[in-house]
Amino acid sequence: MDKVKIENAALNIYTEHIKRGTPAKSLAKIIKAESLWFSEIKSDSNSFLGALVKVPDYPPHIIVRNNITPSGRKNFTIAHELGHYILGHNLYNTSIFCNNINEEDETISKQENEANYFARCFLLPHDRIIKEFTNWFRYRVSQTSNVFLKIETQGSKWQLWKAVSGNLTKKFAVSEITLKIRLIELKLINNF
Repeated sequence: MDKVKIENAALNIYTEHIKRGTPAKSLAKIIKAESLWFSEIKSDSNSFLGALVKVPDYPPHIIVRNNITPSGRKNFTIAHELGHYILGHNLYNTSIFCNNINEEDETISKQENEANYFARCFLLPHDRIIKEFTNWFRYRVSQTSNVFLKIETQGSKWQLWKAVSGNLTKKFAVSEITLKIRLIELKLINNF
């Protein structure tokens, strides 16, 4: 599935279910509205993060490890599993178990990459994140490259990035890496 279709699927879920607030705070409501079950389970395995499970005669079930930290990382995992469901991914032996869901790197599986992209698009909707991000810089930055803001790992722009990313990760309840990747995808920042 191409990225435009994935982003449209995320936007459709967003507009159908979220009238106010952020997507992360609406995950439980959306899961229920989509007739899915949700459980957090205790697991000693750090490699298990989440799964989408289908059992005959029962609704699909999203399961995540209960001790995923930080909470932005857990929200990404839940949105990733929701993405598998919304995108209609084929299940292997009635389930998709997602081990080591990596927010940063591409995975070897096309379905995992698509679920990751869905999660970023859903948690950080295109128009909302562009508006929130650029409002911080309206009078502070002039666009001088192919990205809105070129971040450097030292100096005032790094301090500005840390302030802005801290605010936006809290507001959208996502991890800094999820925010960074989404902003890079939207050409709002460079890859630093």
